[in-house]
Amino acid sequence: MRNKLKILFLALAPLFFYGCSNDDQKNEEVNQICYPTYVEMNINGEPIQMEAMGRGIMLTQNGYILDLGFGHYKSDPTKEVAVSIELPYKKLGKNLLSKFSFHYYSGNEYFSGNITHGVVNSEVISNTNKCFYMTFSATLTNNDKTYEIKDGIIKYTYEEPF
Repeated sequence: MRNKLKILFLALAPLFFYGCSNDDQKNEEVNQICYPTYVEMNINGEPIQMEAMGRGIMLTQNGYILDLGFGHYKSDPTKEVAVSIELPYKKLGKNLLSKFSFHYYSGNEYFSGNITHGVVNSEVISNTNKCFYMTFSATLTNNDKTYEIKDGIIKYTYEEPF
């Protein structure tokens, strides 16, 4: 009976190891999925769609930093909104942003805030040489004005991989 159990264990053991490596492969595949470029957020309750305006990678003493910029100009020429972010290139997880800069202009109203003017929460879901995907929210205060950004989504597929 013991020999049969040993044989059964030896026969099934590779399946357990294969199953684990397959899970790792699936996780890696999820991180490689690229979606069409789409950037949207609610700013003080108003939905705003933005366009990807630029991207870059900088080499620093602490490794590579991804720099992304987004703007809202064309759909409403009387309103300008811009967001730029920086974070470690290819890192995934929560609250990785080293820079979050937000600018809002509409009529005679102008607001500028950054990560040091409030609270920014984010989760980077994909950060590859082909694309970037992040969700975020922020509450920024400057000169007694507060802007609340909710339901932020950045899906950015690069025209050319890095």
